[in-house]
Amino acid sequence: MGQQENRMHNPETREEACRLRQSGVGLAGIAERLGVAKSTVSLWTRGLRTDTEVGRDRLRNIRRVHGLLKLKASQRAERTNVAAHSEWQHLRSDPLFLLGVGIYIGEGNKTKRFGLTNANPSVIRSWAGWCRKFAAGVEFRGCIMAHPDLDESVLRQFWSEVSGVKSICYWTKPVAVPRTGSAATSRHGTFQMIAKRGAKHLLQKMLVWSELALNTLQGSPSGDGLGLQNRMSQFDSELPC
Repeated sequence: MGQQENRMHNPETREEACRLRQSGVGLAGIAERLGVAKSTVSLWTRGLRTDTEVGRDRLRNIRRVHGLLKLKASQRAERTNVAAHSEWQHLRSDPLFLLGVGIYIGEGNKTKRFGLTNANPSVIRSWAGWCRKFAAGVEFRGCIMAHPDLDESVLRQFWSEVSGVKSICYWTKPVAVPRTGSAATSRHGTFQMIAKRGAKHLLQKMLVWSELALNTLQGSPSGDGLGLQNRMSQFDSELPC
């Protein structure tokens, strides 16, 4: 009995009990392994948290933070949606605004960054004018896709003048493409004008405006942008930059 009492009060035994408890071993298992009473193990390990409990709490916190972030994102999206509907009421009377929305319906990115791709300089010029008026403060970069026999410096200067995009904001990557079709035969190549960062709200607004425009034509002036995104995302194409 005395030998058992000494073992029960042995600091190493107590430390081992704590280590086992933190690793997830139950009180009965520890008592049996160390040869001490279950009540003694309970006393030694009172207040300790097992690795499983710590991991469970950590996972719970991660889920809570993720839930909060998701809620905030949903609230931001809802505010943007409400703002887009409100702005539509007075912007739809502006011919340039409607022109830009129409261009975006046909040529704009529907699922990624705010921007579009086209080979027609008139389209890019009109789109650039739309962005200067309705997306003021947003920086854009450009990307040229052209046949390798075209002059890169000429293309860079041409599209910079057409779009107003600063040279430091776009990349030139001529790639070999077959000269078939009206876009491919363009002597100026194809130009992509896309927003840098901070324009996610514009993409959401444009999706709402695009759907409102389409629904208005169909006699149902309502929308949240999700229907358009679902219907047209399969047709969205973005040049590699």
